[in-house]
Amino acid sequence: MAGRKRDSVVWDHFSYDDEMDKSRCLVQLGNESRKQCDAVFAGKNTSNLIAHLGRFHKTEHDEYLEKEKEKRIGKVGIKRKIGCDSELGGEVKSQTIKECFHRRTVFWPTESSEHKQRQSDVIDMLVSSNSPMTLLDDKGFRKMIKNLDPKFKLPGSAKVGRLMKERFEEQSVKLKGLLCQARRVTICLDGWSKKSLSSSFLGISACFFNPTSHKPEHVFLSLVELPHPHTGEAIADCLSNCLKKWGINEKQVILVVSDNGSNMLKALRVIKARHAASEVVEDAFEEGQEDVEVPVLEELNKEEDSFEDDESQEDGNREESSGAQSGNDGDGNDELDDSLDLPQHVPYRRMQCMAHTLQLLIKPVYLHYNVLLTKIRHLVGRLRKSSVAMEKLVSLCGRTVVNDCTTRWNSTYHMIQRLLAIRSSITTVLAEMGIYYCSFINTWL
Repeated sequence: MAGRKRDSVVWDHFSYDDEMDKSRCLVQLGNESRKQCDAVFAGKNTSNLIAHLGRFHKTEHDEYLEKEKEKRIGKVGIKRKIGCDSELGGEVKSQTIKECFHRRTVFWPTESSEHKQRQSDVIDMLVSSNSPMTLLDDKGFRKMIKNLDPKFKLPGSAKVGRLMKERFEEQSVKLKGLLCQARRVTICLDGWSKKSLSSSFLGISACFFNPTSHKPEHVFLSLVELPHPHTGEAIADCLSNCLKKWGINEKQVILVVSDNGSNMLKALRVIKARHAASEVVEDAFEEGQEDVEVPVLEELNKEEDSFEDDESQEDGNREESSGAQSGNDGDGNDELDDSLDLPQHVPYRRMQCMAHTLQLLIKPVYLHYNVLLTKIRHLVGRLRKSSVAMEKLVSLCGRTVVNDCTTRWNSTYHMIQRLLAIRSSITTVLAEMGIYYCSFINTWL
C-alpha cells in the first residue's frame, strides 16, 4: 500500500502493517513479563500515536519530544521551534488565529497598484505640506505608517528623492507642452535677498490661458540664485535661459511684469536689444547681405523712447480725426470704423507691478505724518528690544506690538492698528517700567 514516507520520530515506537492498514505499539512494558504494549490503531495517523504515548508511556513520550525538537532545529530554513514545554508535562501549544495572521507580515509587491498608489500619496503629502525628506527616516513617522497599513513598506528618503525627481520631470514635460500650446504668455519677475545678504534669488513665473481646461493658469518656472552684483545683464541671461528651457518664444510673450528697479529695466532693454539684433541678422541672411550693422543698446533705447512719443502723438491725432468724422457723419449713411490702428507686436513689453507702484505712491504720503510715525517706530522698537516689556504685554493682553517694513506698504497700517488695539496695556506696561512714553500715548491719539 503506497503512501507518504513515515519520517516522524514517533515511528521509533510503532510499526505499521500495510496489508491490514493498522499501527501497533512496540513499547516494552515495565513489568517483569517484559511484554509489548501491542496496542493497535487503525491507519497511520501520528496524532493518535503521539496521544497514546502521552497517556500511557510518559518516558517514551518525553524521548519523542526531545528527538522531534532536535530534528526541527537542525533543519535548514525552519526557524519555528516546536510548541512544547517540558516543564508543563510536554503539552503541545497550538497557535491562535490571531497569532497565525500576525506571524508573518506580507507586504504589497513594489510593482503592484496598491503600493504605487500609497507611494504616490506619500510624495503628494511631502509636496503639499512642504515637509523635509528626513521625515521619512523618522522612527515615529514610520511606526505610524506601519500601524495604519502593515502591508505597505514605506520607502526611505533616498528612494523618495529619486521618485520626486522623476515626478518633476514628468510634470515638466506636461507643462512644457501646455506652454507650447498657449497663444500668449505673461512673464513675472521678482528678486529678493536673505536678511544676511549672503545670497540672492530670482523667481520667474508665467501666466497663460490653458487651452485644455479653459482656465487661466499661473505656474512657477524657475528659481535661480543670482551672484553679486545683480546687474541687468545677469538678470537678462537668467530670463533668456529660462524661456529657452521651457520653449517659450518671443512672439508668445505679451507682457513682462517686474518691479521698478533699475536692474530690471536694464535687463528688459538688453533682451530687447538681443532680439532686435537677431532679427536684423536673420533678415540680412534671408536677403543675402554679408555686411550688417547690428544696433547697439543705446540706439535701441533712443528708438524705444521715440516710439513711445510717436505712439502718444498718434493717439492724439486719432482723437482729433475721430472728432472730425463724428461731425461729418450727420446724415448717418457712413459706416463707423471700429478698427484700431494698434502697433504690431512689441516683444518683451514691460508692465509695472501694481504692488511696487502702490509702494512708491504711499511713501510720499508718509511725509505728512513723518513726526508721528517716527515716534511710533521709536516706541515699538523700544518695546521690542525689552524682553520684560514683551513678557508683560503678553501676560496682559496676549499680544505684542508689530514693526513695519519699508517694502510692505500695509505694514505701517498694521503697526498703528495694533497700537490702537492694545493701547491700555501698553500704557500700563510703560507706567510700571517708568518709561517717559506715557505722556506720548495720551497725546498722539
